Amino acid sequence: MVSYPFTPILKYIPLRYNNLEHWQKAEQMSVFQFSKGIINHKNLQKLTETIREIVKDNPDEWIVCFTPAASRERTIARYARLSAYLSDALPCKVTLKAIFNSVDSEPSHITDNITHYRSFVYMVNDIYHKHVVLIDDVICSGTTFQHAGDKLMECGALSVQGVMFALSIHPRLPIKRKKKSKNS
Repeated sequence: MVSYPFTPILKYIPLRYNNLEHWQKAEQMSVFQFSKGIINHKNLQKLTETIREIVKDNPDEWIVCFTPAASRERTIARYARLSAYLSDALPCKVTLKAIFNSVDSEPSHITDNITHYRSFVYMVNDIYHKHVVLIDDVICSGTTFQHAGDKLMECGALSVQGVMFALSIHPRLPIKRKKKSKNS
């Protein structure tokens, strides 16, 4: 199994954790907003520059596509404006149509259906003989990204590079202090 490189724009602590710093809560909100198709200027610039750096040497050989959400409606809501912006801002092709979900379902965080990627359909004509930048909202375990990368390569992609809006991390565990010995 090939492992595909990816670059996260943010590192974020999932909503189930509380007692967070103000900046951590702000990043949680940024991720939530991104899943609704809203991205602030600072993060949009960071995402755009990350992709521009990836494709800079041979932009004609690259395509930017998006990991589908649980439904077509959610995919369009999440990525339509971003796709339009990136199409104007980047020197390579950007498309919402290279990968789509053939079955609409509830999001995996609601249903615990972590195999929704099995219903993805890949448009070989868009992908064949291209390097692919795959954008997704959050990467947790990497299962969806790994599966999508494998399928993209099966469809003839030359390489796959992920750009994830956020990498899900766990909050720092409390530091356990060593007990002082009697001789200290």
